[in-house]
Amino acid sequence: MIIGYNDKGERIHIQDYVDGDIFCPDGHLLIAKKGQVRMHHYSHKSVSDCRFNCNKGPWHTEFQDRARKEHQEIRLTIGEKLHIADTLVGNYVIEYQHSPISAEDIKDRENFYTSLGYILVWVFDTSSWEYSITKNTSSLILLKKRGPDFPLLASCTHPVIKILDFGKRELFVVTSEKGKRLMGYTINLLEFDKIYLSIPKTTNNVRPFHHPLV
Repeated sequence: MIIGYNDKGERIHIQDYVDGDIFCPDGHLLIAKKGQVRMHHYSHKSVSDCRFNCNKGPWHTEFQDRARKEHQEIRLTIGEKLHIADTLVGNYVIEYQHSPISAEDIKDRENFYTSLGYILVWVFDTSSWEYSITKNTSSLILLKKRGPDFPLLASCTHPVIKILDFGKRELFVVTSEKGKRLMGYTINLLEFDKIYLSIPKTTNNVRPFHHPLV
């Protein structure tokens, strides 16, 4: 967690935290951890079953931190229902997903964000997939051979954007799918920033020496 709230309800990014009590969106006390080894983050002061009691890993944080602080971890509500968008820029809500997620959670987030009029962009960490890629005249065809399943790829019911990150120089944007056969095209991180982040925090491609996806 990189955004906390002071006793006035003001957003405090972990990079801006100095002192004083800080809370999660559900009002539980947090501890600011700004050491020399791990990425700076907030964590709950005690063991809690809080729905926001999760520590995001470096893959998630590095992606999220490409956006400016004012666009990170934005609270959105419908009645008493609350979700926190990883990134919200213009009409785009971007959710970064490294760990397994249930089909129910996928559909819940889709229904929530699209009902507010946002375009939902999923970025999945597929770096552990085994796959092959071929080209046709208009797009790339990716065939998944082995790796964790993300329910969205099989049961999407809303118009959302799906992007796969294989840890290569480019990301794979899915345009259509049929089972384990996915069609799409590639973009690099700077193109991702330009399209979805509008005014990104960084101009660093991050992976200039990584192998290309194709």
